[in-house]
Amino acid sequence: MVVGAIALDAGAAYIEDTLGITLTQGGAHPAMGTHNLIAGVGDPYLEVIAVDPGATAPDRPRWFGLDSPP
Repeated sequence: MVVGAIALDAGAAYIEDTLGITLTQGGAHPAMGTHNLIAGVGDPYLEVIAVDPGATAPDRPRWFGLDSPP
């Protein structure tokens, strides 16, 4: 399951407050200009993903509509 967030720390706080799950460091996706935090390894797992403010913007839309937050 993937949760898109405006910022990674905000998404992590939401998951912790709502589900009581603490996420661990995921990684960066340089080609998409995103980064993530995860819970679990393998299938299934929970991922919070957000635009990485330190990354270069890709030349295509980012995953999960992250370029158009609500």
